[in-house]
Formats: sequence, structure tokens, C-alpha cells
Amino acid sequence: MAMTANRVVALCEQAAYFLREDLSLIDDGSVKFELFGADVTEEQAGRMRANLSRLEEVIEGCGCHCE
Repeated sequence: MAMTANRVVALCEQAAYFLREDLSLIDDGSVKFELFGADVTEEQAGRMRANLSRLEEVIEGCGCHCE
């Protein structure tokens, strides 16, 4: 199923919004991630920032602006 560039951008913007919200909670200390008792917050935040960067590349690469 084909999607228009505007739809792709809209979906990426939505995902980016939620990543920014989650990163904000991590940055202010409201959210922490633990794995087997170890704090992995910084590692998770790094993965989230990488995903956000990829989404922003897609948004910019589509060359369109959604309203």
C-alpha cells in the first residue's frame, strides 16, 4: 500500500513527538529504565535519541510540510 509523502511525514512527526516527550521525562529524572536491577536509562535514552534523529531525517528528506 503506497503512502503519500505528507502521510509519511505526519506519522514520523507523531512518533518524534512522543519520543521527545519520553526523553523529556528521562532528562528531568521522572522516568528510569532498569534491566536485571541495573540502571540502563542512559543507554535507552541514547537509543531513543538515535531513533528520533532517524525520524527527523525522514521528515526533512520528504521535502514537505504537514499542517
